Amino acid sequence: NRIFALTNNEIKISSNGGTTWGDANVDHIPFNPFTEFFQTIVFDPNDSNKVVVSDIWDGIFYSTDGGNNFILHPAYPGGNSQAILKLTATASDNDNFYGLSQDGAFRKYRFAFDDTTNDLISSTNISGYDSQQGYNMCLAVSPTNSNNIMVGGVRGYVSTNNGSSFSVALNPYNDPPGVGFYVHPDHHHFSFLSNGTTVLNGHDGGIHKGTFAGTSNTWVDLSPGLIITQSYNIAVTQEASGDNFIMANQDNDGFSKVFKDGIRQWVSAVAGDGTGAGIDFNTPDTRYLGGTFGSLIRTDDGFASSYDSGTQILNQDKTNASFVSPMIVHPTTPTTIYAAHGDLKKSTNRGRAFTALGSGLTKIDFVEVVTAGTSTRIFVRDESGDAKLSTNDGASWSSIVAPVGQTLNSFAAIPNTNTVYATVSGYISGRKVYKSTDNGASWTNMSTGLPNIIIKEIVTKVDATNTETLFLATELGVYFWTNETKTWAKLGSGLPNVRVDDLKINYTDQELYAGTFGRGMWKIDIKTSTLGVASNEFMKATRPVIYPNPVTEGSFAIDIPNANNKINYTIYSVLGGIMKEGTIGSGEKINVSNLSRGVYLLKINVLGNVSRQKLIVK
Repeated sequence: NRIFALTNNEIKISSNGGTTWGDANVDHIPFNPFTEFFQTIVFDPNDSNKVVVSDIWDGIFYSTDGGNNFILHPAYPGGNSQAILKLTATASDNDNFYGLSQDGAFRKYRFAFDDTTNDLISSTNISGYDSQQGYNMCLAVSPTNSNNIMVGGVRGYVSTNNGSSFSVALNPYNDPPGVGFYVHPDHHHFSFLSNGTTVLNGHDGGIHKGTFAGTSNTWVDLSPGLIITQSYNIAVTQEASGDNFIMANQDNDGFSKVFKDGIRQWVSAVAGDGTGAGIDFNTPDTRYLGGTFGSLIRTDDGFASSYDSGTQILNQDKTNASFVSPMIVHPTTPTTIYAAHGDLKKSTNRGRAFTALGSGLTKIDFVEVVTAGTSTRIFVRDESGDAKLSTNDGASWSSIVAPVGQTLNSFAAIPNTNTVYATVSGYISGRKVYKSTDNGASWTNMSTGLPNIIIKEIVTKVDATNTETLFLATELGVYFWTNETKTWAKLGSGLPNVRVDDLKINYTDQELYAGTFGRGMWKIDIKTSTLGVASNEFMKATRPVIYPNPVTEGSFAIDIPNANNKINYTIYSVLGGIMKEGTIGSGEKINVSNLSRGVYLLKINVLGNVSRQKLIVK
């Protein structure tokens, strides 16, 4: 019933199986004014009162009273930056515990502390060890033979002499050549089963099971069938019954769904870590897949011909670009794209040439692009939380000031207005989502109904009849708001309580897609009735007739039987960008000669009666 939980700066303890929790008294690091970022916890098998905890600064804390009070080991107080320390213990060694530092030092400590350097029995530097700044670190000691140890970083290592030396066993990049065997890189978990020889290995590609120090044919991939893809960004097609997608995935490249070999199927696309994603809505086989630090690839066949059929249109910029650098297709002109590549860059020819827009920011990690009359409105944010706005397609920029005490992390704007919604980062109850009607000059809190969770992204449904339908990607699923309910509520059922990083809408099908970070991609119907929003549809006898449709001569008309009132219409691109809007009489012509060939959405409104129809321009 005695349970411990480590947080960034607390050691929590429960004595009743988790019903109630208290805080252990911790002797905090005197030179660290922020937080310890506690890492791992081990227990002395010979003394139930002794508990040991490690932190991100290479420090060791221990308790001799069952975890009520922790002191900082005087000989190992930590204080080193970039020095994460992980610990483990084993049933095969009752006197010692083991540690792994971020830089690959494997250490053996004793539980019988005397508060001197004698408490560190040995330390071995693992040659070639790479944890990628602590991102992948794990270790395990056999419960039946303490000589047998496994350690993970980018590669996997084994020791058969209690950590005196290590050799490469899991070698994803064949470096050094011919040593060990292939298992996906970036290891986060090793554990031995009770037999002491069977090992479970969790890595960025899934799960393997193998035999300690075994050959390649003793390791089996257990991952097939797991729905565990981690998407940073997704893009969806806009066709009716759409089934074209591209997913940019953490460490697992991109997945592109495309017509190949007579069927529509998922194919892999080269990226390493996929970060940005986009689809040209007029020619959906033209797709974009971002890699790390701003690199960007365009394919013109949806990657159907091969894994690496794309063309590199931007290279990495590790100095100025964010690790996850998004890109976006212009909502009304799909040949124009924007890419976060340090600064925001724009191309008007599908990436054949780019122009830096001079936002004044680097390491941009969020981009929103919407129509603004005859121009384009752009919102960007960098890794530090600084945000900028351009109301003239990047010709000039102004700073956006966040609500007091908050850090902005995403934007969603209503086309052809000054209305924009923003989310903020952090765990501050009641401070999650804000609305501005003056392009971010002032903000109104609209967080009612949201739990105290992290909000990742906000999306507007720009063709909504009630003018304000919003969706939130959060760390626990998707929430929505309408200006009829005026509160946030969980959207739908069936989606696991999973982190959602990206949301996209197929306006033709009226479906919302969620790119989750760990459970793949999901979709849900978002027609007006699904959201509980009333919508007055035209009676069958008065349903608007569009003619000609397809449009072949540059104009069309809307006819409503017995209509005496003016018709309000809006033409959207399939990405939701407003192409044209106005007011006409029944039978009057609407000129669309300036629209490119393709599929559009037409919303018609007469006295609150609404019709949505597909418009084809040939």
